[in-house]
Amino acid sequence: MPRTPPDYAWHFTAGSAFAHDNGTTGTLAPVVIGDATLPTGPIVACDPFVLLGSGDAEPFAVTRARTRPS
Repeated sequence: MPRTPPDYAWHFTAGSAFAHDNGTTGTLAPVVIGDATLPTGPIVACDPFVLLGSGDAEPFAVTRARTRPS
């Protein structure tokens, strides 16, 4: 049975808190750094030590830029 993927939305929510194994804590503060132009091809996210270069990682489905609301 396939596993349900974890919800990573909290990583992109300002004020989300986390704790390290050593007891120190932190708070996330996402920052918009601007638009990216990627003219060479699709974007793939994977563990580089496992899949990068193998051709087995599927690119993201969105292939065009999304516009931000004004």
